[in-house]
Amino acid sequence: MRKLIVSLVVLAFVAAPVSAATLVNGGFEDPHVEGGGYDVYTDGSDIGGWLVTASEPTGVLLGYDTINTPPRIFDMVMAEGTQALHIGESARLNTISQVISDFVVGQEYQISLAATVYGEGYTNANLLQVYNAGTASYDLDTTFSGSIRDGSILNYMLYSTHNFTATGTELVLSITNPAGDAMQIDDITLVPEPATMCLLGLGGLFLRRKR
Repeated sequence: MRKLIVSLVVLAFVAAPVSAATLVNGGFEDPHVEGGGYDVYTDGSDIGGWLVTASEPTGVLLGYDTINTPPRIFDMVMAEGTQALHIGESARLNTISQVISDFVVGQEYQISLAATVYGEGYTNANLLQVYNAGTASYDLDTTFSGSIRDGSILNYMLYSTHNFTATGTELVLSITNPAGDAMQIDDITLVPEPATMCLLGLGGLFLRRKR
């Protein structure tokens, strides 16, 4: 009996639908800013797979500070790599978004990102959204609590994770800075949750057994 249970669990993972939903340029290393400094992006611009929308002039900056080590963006230490994104410069409201295809409907996914916000911290459901066919399927409650300060010299981005269930095969991930404050973003990842992969796989096994 134990062997049978183990076999079923292994088969469940093998038979589970493998999502090809892939987020690109989550670390904002593309395009590379030659020589350091910052490139400015306006409404309609493409940042290595991210679309800039609702952008006010000089509101979206990509790059890094060439003076300090480790690399920083506006005094914030990068979460990974050598570049990060700064949105909402001079309190301008800006949004970046990315269309992601090949989701498995009903499967749970996890989004992780590193970010910091100038200010005392925010809990704002509109900062991070997942859209399906133009409608906000999920307003992911996103808590930004500023940054971790090391000896009042270095600031570190904070990680936050958020789960959602795919309601369509093509979804849009949207990120907007809080009104009146800029924020830095880096190291965004998107992965399927193993638990739902297992359940969906078991469902497939039962269907096959029935047939």
